[in-house]
Amino acid sequence: MVWLWRSGNHASAQIRASRVDYRDVAETAAIALTSDQLLQGTFELCAEGHLNRRDVAALMGEVLGCKIEASMLPFEEWAQKAGVPRSKDQMIGLKAMYDWYDAQSLLGKREYFAELAASDTAETRNVMRQMR
Repeated sequence: MVWLWRSGNHASAQIRASRVDYRDVAETAAIALTSDQLLQGTFELCAEGHLNRRDVAALMGEVLGCKIEASMLPFEEWAQKAGVPRSKDQMIGLKAMYDWYDAQSLLGKREYFAELAASDTAETRNVMRQMR
């Protein structure tokens, strides 16, 4: 049996994107709220690697012991099922945004965040194992 995974966004299954574990965001927020370590800073909080949805689906399958494949709905069908705003201008803008994502990807840099995150939760495989 093959499970099909449709994510909550419409970005293409092959674009690479940076991801982040909410626990690392919480840890960084705690540092920011309890010390001066992050004053005057702007940081990209993201995990190592730039996985696409196919990579994530394969990791999910590995962790769960079954085959999972990423799938993609046509934009209009996705928008209807996701319940996005229905105005013509909003739909045009949203489609343009996803078209840009498909062309450019969504890549962050982990340089400073790697020093902040003391745990290995930023690795997608470990996150999936912990949440299983």
